[in-house]
Amino acid sequence: MILSSAIFISLFSFFFINPISAYDNWCITDSVHPPCNGAPGKCTRNSDGSLGGFVADSATVMQTGRQPFRNKPHIGLEASICDGAHVTDHSRITDHARVTGHAWVTGNAWVYGDA
Repeated sequence: MILSSAIFISLFSFFFINPISAYDNWCITDSVHPPCNGAPGKCTRNSDGSLGGFVADSATVMQTGRQPFRNKPHIGLEASICDGAHVTDHSRITDHARVTGHAWVTGNAWVYGDA
């Protein structure tokens, strides 16, 4: 009984007292050349809980709706969404790909590599 109470308290603390913040900077690996040319934004998480890439405040990435700060599309750890771009549905942005301008990536599209 004591062990199960300790596990419950640990899980409760992890998920509710210290929530995973969308404002962590795990995806900013090069401070000299930050993602989106230094535009304000945040590192995100994907719907499966994996660490996601950078999304500028000026860009739009569809959220899951059931968990805050979770992307519905998959944004890879080193990918970035910048400058008014929109990424929706089940699309995937992976590797070092950068979606910028007023581009729309939607449906099941996949942008990868150094695109």
